Amino acid sequence: MKRLVIFSVFMVALAWTQKTNYKGYKLLRVTPQTKEQLAYLVNLSRSPDTKGWPSDLKTLDFWRDPTTLAQSVDIFTDNGALMEQELLSKGMQPSTLMDDVQSFLDRRQAENTNSIAAGSRFTETYHTYEEIIDYLNQLANSNPLVSVSRIGVTDESRDIVTARISSGGGDTKPAIYLECGMHAREWIAHSTCIWIIDELSTLYGQIPEITGLLDRFDWFITPVSNPDGYVHSWLNDRLWRKNRKINPSSPCIGVDTNRNFDANFGGVGSSDNPCSDTYGGPSAFSEAESQAMRDILLSLQGRAKAAVSIHNNAQVWISPYGYTTERPADYAEMVSSI
Repeated sequence: MKRLVIFSVFMVALAWTQKTNYKGYKLLRVTPQTKEQLAYLVNLSRSPDTKGWPSDLKTLDFWRDPTTLAQSVDIFTDNGALMEQELLSKGMQPSTLMDDVQSFLDRRQAENTNSIAAGSRFTETYHTYEEIIDYLNQLANSNPLVSVSRIGVTDESRDIVTARISSGGGDTKPAIYLECGMHAREWIAHSTCIWIIDELSTLYGQIPEITGLLDRFDWFITPVSNPDGYVHSWLNDRLWRKNRKINPSSPCIGVDTNRNFDANFGGVGSSDNPCSDTYGGPSAFSEAESQAMRDILLSLQGRAKAAVSIHNNAQVWISPYGYTTERPADYAEMVSSI
């Protein structure tokens, strides 16, 4: 058994080997205090291509977007000194959250490897795509509440899998759909979906609140909605965000599937440059990942009471619509449900 554990840890360590290195990259935090400062940050965050950035910056990524005054904004960049000077020139006072992002990633690698070696529960550590699929299949084989289905196939021939957790009642019970991992690097999102699947399926009949949730709703949960990107984030680039679609007109790979839906496609916050992390693709629903989400939600039409996409870092609840300040007709109902 000891040999098996050592071998497993060794394989996990290999999976963490990164070809993309973020040594010297910084994560800055700044808090806009004036309307002018907020407007500057908003405009910068909506310029997904280098032409709208301060000169000599190659990487500028908002990990926490500017939304309101006095709310912190997190900026990831390859040239922290230059970005700090730019922010200071606007009257803001930036602080450094991570002085060397690669060092942070290396520490998290060691923590995850050590946790697995110590025998932590599956839901307490990060796992590869293959391990997650194996876990779901084992759960479906051992727990009558759980079934697993393929809702799509990626460009690299990986299954997009959804778990259904149901206490019965046929296909008429109201449904809730959860999606995690649309942005490949947001590993805590994948883990959140896995944790929810585990809680619902193992604590039914033991905790009244969970029993009530399952008796009232069927739950459909997609824990890895961007398998190709997720695998790439393990093997090649820990901070990879998009899928792995080959773009015929560009050497740059990937589409931001979060911007590939038929809702103001190509609008604010999206780029038509395939080299951008916010490239929305050639057309709405051009990607297997967004098609899979569309199709499962259409199959739940008339049943779905909520559809939630889980991301990390921003610490906000976001409701439709993301591209306008106009509120949907059922906004008050959504807010009251939170």
